[in-house]
Amino acid sequence: MAPDGSDDNPGTASSPLATLQGARDVVRSMKEEEGLPAGGVTVRIHEGTYRLEETLKLKKRDSG
Repeated sequence: MAPDGSDDNPGTASSPLATLQGARDVVRSMKEEEGLPAGGVTVRIHEGTYRLEETLKLKKRDSG
C-alpha cells in the first residue's frame, strides 16, 4: 500500500494498492482462487497519510 497507489493495481511493490480495503480484497481473492502461498501474505504499508472513507471490516474469512 502507498498513498499514491491505486486499488486498480495488483498490489505488488512496483504497483501498490491505495487502501486497506483494497489489500483485504486482494488477499480474499487470493484465498478463494489459488489459496495463500506457503508462509502467508505480508501487507506492507508505506509511510504516508491514509484517510479511511469507512471502517475497515474484517470477517472470519479474513483470518489466516
